[in-house]
Amino acid sequence: MNKQASSIPAVDLVIVIDTSPSMKDEAQSLSDGAQEAIAKAKSSCPSDLKVVWLGIEGTWKGTKFDQTIRNYLTQKAKVSESKLRGRKRGELKSAGAQEDAARAIEDISEYFNWREGAARAIFYLGDEALEGGGDKTEQKDIAAANLAIQKAQTAGVTVHTYFGTSKSKYQADIKTEYARIATSTGGQSFIDKDAISGFSAVLEKVICGSRTAKTIKLKPMDIMIV
Repeated sequence: MNKQASSIPAVDLVIVIDTSPSMKDEAQSLSDGAQEAIAKAKSSCPSDLKVVWLGIEGTWKGTKFDQTIRNYLTQKAKVSESKLRGRKRGELKSAGAQEDAARAIEDISEYFNWREGAARAIFYLGDEALEGGGDKTEQKDIAAANLAIQKAQTAGVTVHTYFGTSKSKYQADIKTEYARIATSTGGQSFIDKDAISGFSAVLEKVICGSRTAKTIKLKPMDIMIV
């Protein structure tokens, strides 16, 4: 192996999506733009990249989101299902379990089979509040985001977020929480306007912004007593 090859950083990127019906277009568009984005990133910011595509309690036919977080973690990462914080499909009203964003970030941060020495990153895409969905940010969503941030920081995971098209009159507050998770973990936040011309450019930015491995440091504020 030559010196240049050995200096290319390893990056593990887990792309996670809300699988409620309103996210179908984003799932397809991101999948369609993936090949172009990865090819461009190889040139603009080379890395030894591993990408895993996961849906929250569901999958999207005809896209790269062909396995659930639950199945991946229990079958491939060999994690006991009892350890997972994400709720099962049907456990919450509407499609709430499929929109369990904060808990998805927790479970991936803590239990994904990250490669040793690789930079760790999650790219989460959704369009509803962070604790079981909903069109309004409530205290439970803020608390859930706090815990997701803590788990990501502890595990040295960078979280990027994308807030999709929303008709909620409270969308500004939801958008703020998505951005807070990203900035608190060293990630980038995106909104629907960033993907008007497709997801390729967004995904390239996510890949390039995930290349720095983080040193895991536990701070007193990261330890929660329950």
